[in-house]
Amino acid sequence: DQQLTRDEIPVLVEKCVNFVFAHASMSEGIYRRSGSNTNVSKLLAEFRQDAWQVQLSRDQYSEHDVSTVLKRFFRDLPEPLLSTELHKHLCNAAGMDCSTEDKVNIYRSLLEKLPPIHYVTVRKLMGHLYFIQEKQNRNKMSVENLGSIWGPTLMHVENKDSLEWSQKESLAVSDLISLYPKLFHVEEEEIARERKMMHVLERYHNSAVVTPQLSSKPSGDLKVWIYLGSKDSNQCYNVELDPNKEAGQVCQELASRLSPPTPSHELCLMEVVCGGDLTRILHYREKVLSVVLEWGYWDETDRKDNALVLCSNEEWRKIVAPMFKDPQAVCGELKFADRKSKSFKAFLFEFCQSKLCYYKDKKGSVLLGEWKIEEIIWYVGHEKKRDPQTRWSFTFIPRHKAKRSKDSPWFGNTVAGYTNEDKFKWMSAMLFALYGASDLLPKTDLM
Repeated sequence: DQQLTRDEIPVLVEKCVNFVFAHASMSEGIYRRSGSNTNVSKLLAEFRQDAWQVQLSRDQYSEHDVSTVLKRFFRDLPEPLLSTELHKHLCNAAGMDCSTEDKVNIYRSLLEKLPPIHYVTVRKLMGHLYFIQEKQNRNKMSVENLGSIWGPTLMHVENKDSLEWSQKESLAVSDLISLYPKLFHVEEEEIARERKMMHVLERYHNSAVVTPQLSSKPSGDLKVWIYLGSKDSNQCYNVELDPNKEAGQVCQELASRLSPPTPSHELCLMEVVCGGDLTRILHYREKVLSVVLEWGYWDETDRKDNALVLCSNEEWRKIVAPMFKDPQAVCGELKFADRKSKSFKAFLFEFCQSKLCYYKDKKGSVLLGEWKIEEIIWYVGHEKKRDPQTRWSFTFIPRHKAKRSKDSPWFGNTVAGYTNEDKFKWMSAMLFALYGASDLLPKTDLM
């Protein structure tokens, strides 16, 4: 019996994969080198006792301890992850001389015969190994190297320990790794998101400190300070992050710390940047580590005072309310200043079909610029040094923010308007385009 995550993946697998991803994606020989027998046995015993309570930290366990635990877990399963029933068929598929498309179809039809928990676990593991091999220039672990290790681990069958079978198992698992995106219908967006995470993790490991907010403990754990209520609060807590930890999970973790305790569905994490001038509420499914590591690309002056604050999501609820009664295309005159300009000018703006556009004329016949909503990050507010003299504003930057320069001295482009009604219309339209009406707020948490 295994404790499972909400995705029905064994908790041990989830925790070990996340640890290796965060701490060892670049480690030479990951999964080839073995950990300490003492540490591996101790950790396996802890997982058997209560997997949810296991805390993996670098001061106790090396990346090779954890990777060995993951291998040992699969090796010791009474029924292999890639089941005995499929063993011969998978090995035969590996040796077939056919097109990639045909091979994908054969493997896919075989994998679909696995029990549901086996299937989602195979998907999780193959995705993990796919991204490990993408860093083979650093970790020296090619698809072939990983296949030779994981083949016999995932396909162990009694009376089939010959070299010939071992080679076929290695080839089969090598195929499952290299064909992962096609086998499991993985969207390019998901691949791009994981590659971005790999990139920012590599940046983190290549520098002593990426951001002052990301704790550099002797343990090597990735931790961040979360302020309660406001950035100026004396109450803050150090929260451990893994690559998949979502803003909503952090809210659940810290909800009881508030006085009085508050249901997590009434809370949000707010990103506070530019000395407090700009704020952004994180969607409850947003990956927190990705947000913090992204600050590492910014100018030091832009990131040095950044913070994450746990607070009420009342403002978010006000913003999303208009979308349930108003059309999600918005048009009107707003003031605008780009990264090059301190002064604001009035332009016709439109948000339609997930794009923010502005025009030279009031008829909207001469387009001056447009931005896809999924390619920008927008914050409520503006830099103090350029005041649009309006009631509200928002500032947006590309998802990969360019640093300030002599020609572009401002943090981002700023749009400003006069009435709160307009504020909620514009902001709700952009949120709807990003997340859809059904996924804007977390489910009710009964404390």
